[in-house]
Amino acid sequence: MGCIMGALRRATVIAAVLLHTTSATILSFDEAKLLRVDAILVLGGGAPPAPDAQLPFVAARCKAAAALWKAAAKKPKILTLSAGTAHVPQLLDARGSVVFEATASAAVIINEGVNSADVFVETTSFDTIGNAFYSRNDHCSLAGWRRLLVITSEFHLARTKAIFDWVYGAAGAEPSGAYELSYLGTEDTGLTPAEVSARKAREDASTRNVVSSLEPGYRKLA
Repeated sequence: MGCIMGALRRATVIAAVLLHTTSATILSFDEAKLLRVDAILVLGGGAPPAPDAQLPFVAARCKAAAALWKAAAKKPKILTLSAGTAHVPQLLDARGSVVFEATASAAVIINEGVNSADVFVETTSFDTIGNAFYSRNDHCSLAGWRRLLVITSEFHLARTKAIFDWVYGAAGAEPSGAYELSYLGTEDTGLTPAEVSARKAREDASTRNVVSSLEPGYRKLA
């Protein structure tokens, strides 16, 4: 039986669904507004067009997170995810420094009126599995964030749920069942119907592989 970190080091694309993961629910936006969470996790989705802007479908995720933060009586933290996308060249700023996807997402969220003290960035991962692993290992575990809302686009939601249910349900330092995960899918803004269909086909194939082939070997974080 392998471990997640070992699989990441070998650049193996791994994921799984642990059916016993606590409270893994897909919500509507109105349902999400009623949810009290410790943190909102916002996934990236490709190189941003500018340091303070995002691709339209990623901006939709950011704006949903900002709207939920504004609506909450007790303000959650917001954690934006992803250093970049492995197969996509990264944006460089005027000084030649890399602009992380998470940093651009954070800028969009702050520009929507969210207090910058409540916005955090995860800038280590380069894929959805890394999003889940490093958000748990480097942020949620350490900060004590246990009730989480994960936001991504509709086309990406099923695979995201499979991966996050697995990673947050895998054996680690926290007690079994420590995390309560909920999910919100946002509109696939800026993508044509053909692009959405093509993306969903790839996502569906990947999700089937996650569930049928990869889960049995990877049930521990490290």
